[in-house]
Amino acid sequence: MKESLATFRKAVNESADLQEKLKGGTDLVELGKENGHDFSQEDVTAAFEELFSRALWWLFDFFWWLFDFFWWLGGLLVDFFVLSRSLGVAFWWLGGLLVAAAVAVAVRKFFLSKKK
Repeated sequence: MKESLATFRKAVNESADLQEKLKGGTDLVELGKENGHDFSQEDVTAAFEELFSRALWWLFDFFWWLFDFFWWLGGLLVDFFVLSRSLGVAFWWLGGLLVAAAVAVAVRKFFLSKKK
């Protein structure tokens, strides 16, 4: 992220007046220039893409953690509680569905971001 954009973001976080102007629909680049910060629309777009990418990886990691948890729980139920074998298999399926959902969301978001 360009340093002037990062500095402006901090200024917006600290200023209720700047926040209100942005909520009112003032152009981000113009508002930045009015306040002595030099960045372009391309810099803003790149910063949002970087944040989106980080959020997407966080989401994928979260779903992967859930998959691991349900896979472990399913294995525990199958291995140690023979009477709960069908419940353990159900947790395996749930874990698999969570991973499939995470991958589907990631792929969809990736391709939607490339269309713009």
